[in-house]
Amino acid sequence: MLMDSDKYVPVAADAPSALSSEVSTDPVKAEPVDTRAERSELPDINQEAPKPKCSRSTNGNDVPDPLSELGEECGMPEPVIPCETRGNSTKCEPSLTLVAPPAPLAERMPPIMPSPQPNESLTSEMSIELPDFGISRSILVHRMDNVESIIIRALREFEVLPWHVQMIRNFGAEIPPTRHVFQLEDPKQVIVYLRCVRHKNLDQLIVRLPACEDLEVKTMQVRVEVPETDDVFITEALSIDTVTTVISRTPIPLTTISKITYNGMRIHLNHSLEYIHFANKSALVAYLVAVPVPQLHPLQDQATSTSQSIVEDGPNSSPSLLSSGSAHDLKLVPIPQDDDSEIPRPFMQTRAVITVRVADSNFPDFPVLVQPTDVGLTIFEALKDRTGRPFKAFNLMFHGLKIEQATELRPIGLIDDDVVVAQMLPPQ
Repeated sequence: MLMDSDKYVPVAADAPSALSSEVSTDPVKAEPVDTRAERSELPDINQEAPKPKCSRSTNGNDVPDPLSELGEECGMPEPVIPCETRGNSTKCEPSLTLVAPPAPLAERMPPIMPSPQPNESLTSEMSIELPDFGISRSILVHRMDNVESIIIRALREFEVLPWHVQMIRNFGAEIPPTRHVFQLEDPKQVIVYLRCVRHKNLDQLIVRLPACEDLEVKTMQVRVEVPETDDVFITEALSIDTVTTVISRTPIPLTTISKITYNGMRIHLNHSLEYIHFANKSALVAYLVAVPVPQLHPLQDQATSTSQSIVEDGPNSSPSLLSSGSAHDLKLVPIPQDDDSEIPRPFMQTRAVITVRVADSNFPDFPVLVQPTDVGLTIFEALKDRTGRPFKAFNLMFHGLKIEQATELRPIGLIDDDVVVAQMLPPQ
């Protein structure tokens, strides 16, 4: 029994300190508990508790909702499996799939002729390599010379003709024979592969090539169609004949032809049938100049009889159709005639100063400087600058040949003092 028990204050049974969580062991410092203090209350079992954000329960039932209906804070959405696949046999809805068109390909434009510098030389030395012979030849060339003429001059000892050449390579790529020196990637070297050689040069070859004299010259049947008159002329020619030779065996005057096409592509009069890969019994389409043309009657019997004499007399024999007076005289723009105005001419090799004459007008004649690499657009621009009229207001004619904006001037063979006539069209 405690000795000071009489000093302790007895605790009432209903005192709030009995329910307090704090118990004081010091009887002196013991203080009564505040009855207004907050009391912890137990939750009501009848009240519905709030659900977590990612809860899948609905009304207390264990019914899972799809993950796609949950918020972004609940994790990644349910993966979508494509239809008609191994994990999803659901049929796909019909849909139209549009295929994007292919991207356009950029074409490399031909190089523009650079203007010569004051100290730049117009001539240089070029090496012509012949792998078939294992030799090379050096020749002095001009920057405006084309590759074909250079090869002919360099290989003169082998009597090489243009059709003897099979392929020309420069800087690792094949090039056409009409390319100029200033357009070459490597103007110092050209590699030439031959199709055939002369009989006397066969023993100098290090590879096997046929003799050019043994190659077969094919005889072909050529159809010449005139859309303006619906005429068709049939004649025979050799595979080495040029287009000019074929047209001369028909009653169509060369001065009345605007252009000639084969398989939809425009060809030049100096091209041979072998060069354009002409197929036997195919057709050449000859378009006439835009002037009134009388009806031409096809002389098939005379053309056939003339073609039979081609093989006997040779490809250079002159036919009797034009000399017999069957060709019709057409009304053309008068052009001064001289000894150098024969058509066709050799290809244009150097620049020339031509004269442009505007027919039936008071505009004076004016000179125009043209280069072999130029096209008809050069003359049209000069006309526009001089007259102030648009391109479509003129027709350019040169000896019956219509010059358009994209017409190459090199095959025409323009020389100094040539007269190109511009016909003024009526306003539309």
